[in-house]
Amino acid sequence: MRSPPTATVIVARTVQGDRQRQARAWLEDIVALASNAEGFVRSDVQPPGPQHPNEWVVVYEFTNHERLAEWLTSSNRTLMLQRESDLFLGSPREQVVATRNLAESVTAVASFRLRTLDDTAAGGLLDATSIDEVFALEYENLVDVVSTFAGFIRCELFAAEPGVQDETIIVFSFEDRTRLDLWLGSPERQRALDRLQPLLASERTVNVIGGFAGWFGGSADAPVRTWKQGALIMLALYPTALIIGFLRDLILPDLPTVVATFIGNAGGVIVLTWWLMPVLTRRFADWLRQ
Repeated sequence: MRSPPTATVIVARTVQGDRQRQARAWLEDIVALASNAEGFVRSDVQPPGPQHPNEWVVVYEFTNHERLAEWLTSSNRTLMLQRESDLFLGSPREQVVATRNLAESVTAVASFRLRTLDDTAAGGLLDATSIDEVFALEYENLVDVVSTFAGFIRCELFAAEPGVQDETIIVFSFEDRTRLDLWLGSPERQRALDRLQPLLASERTVNVIGGFAGWFGGSADAPVRTWKQGALIMLALYPTALIIGFLRDLILPDLPTVVATFIGNAGGVIVLTWWLMPVLTRRFADWLRQ
């Protein structure tokens, strides 16, 4: 049985050049506040990367659009936003999409602004009256191509809505991050993007939610190399395993091997997920994306 759609918002903020540390602390505070809101499912803070320097991205997932809307318009969030006037440039860029439960898959969200009649006339690249028709055909071609890749689940299009959502959004979902990365790095995708490029009036922004995004989030066009992921996990896992093993033997020295192993593994997962990995991925963010 498939899980019902959830509501996800992707919020991008451009940080003042010398306020990165303060901005990160503020983002952690607002994510902690969101976690107490009704309907909250999970969140992910993605630091700046090559495709969006100085831009932090926060992904919030709620059980439905009503709960998400309550959070976005809440007095608590409004008060938090009033505290950040000297940390960020401009207003938040928010994209709201409906996705299946993120625990089931990994999703890439691509956003961009299509050319308007004025853009097209000035650029002289396309007949202004045919821009929507050409985009529709290219999107169908894109879906045909991506659907041939292993692990593909679905592709969804969220058209721009004046006054509500300025950018067009395309959502790709795959079974896991490995299969998604094969699509993101494929020559087939690059050819499809080259065909779409004359239709775009802005740079594409791509964010990944689900999969490894909780630890190694960032630009989908520049995923963290596998060996760097492994190296950072080992850096956190080795001392964690030693300390937990030492404490376990000190406090409960006579545990059966199976129980002792379970306690050690469970403790390691908890420490890495909620403490060490968030700290290390922020500390080594620049190195991870080099």
